[in-house]
Amino acid sequence: MWWTLLALCVLAGLFIESYRRWLAVKQLWGVVARFRDGGTPDAERIADLNEATVDVGSGLALAGVVPRSCAKASLSIGALAALLQTADLVRGDAQLPWLSPAISFLGGCVGAFGCAVLGRAAEAEARRLRSEWAALIRRSSRDVAS
Repeated sequence: MWWTLLALCVLAGLFIESYRRWLAVKQLWGVVARFRDGGTPDAERIADLNEATVDVGSGLALAGVVPRSCAKASLSIGALAALLQTADLVRGDAQLPWLSPAISFLGGCVGAFGCAVLGRAAEAEARRLRSEWAALIRRSSRDVAS
């Protein structure tokens, strides 16, 4: 049963990390909102836009990679904990015969599914943000050229 508790704690940590990555992508919309108002593009605004482009690019670089990795790790940890508990069953050391391995493996599957869903949501949000940011850059470069 200790393996199950340990696995569930690790799975919760991986899910929280995936959620934090999704929130980080959502927070980048604040950067876009700062430049969305239009305004006259002067040298300072262009410099701020270039700096924000670097920030947005680095924030979106790993949008879905971290949650996908967390999903793989969740499934692996759940399966490993289930295998360790099954080994206890073979030795005859387990108190509840098949409950602990089943809970561990099911927890790994649920954790992997949750992280994968958050990863897909982060990737979709990143695609929307990239297209909005590209439109903003095109609009500002058109304004500078005129």
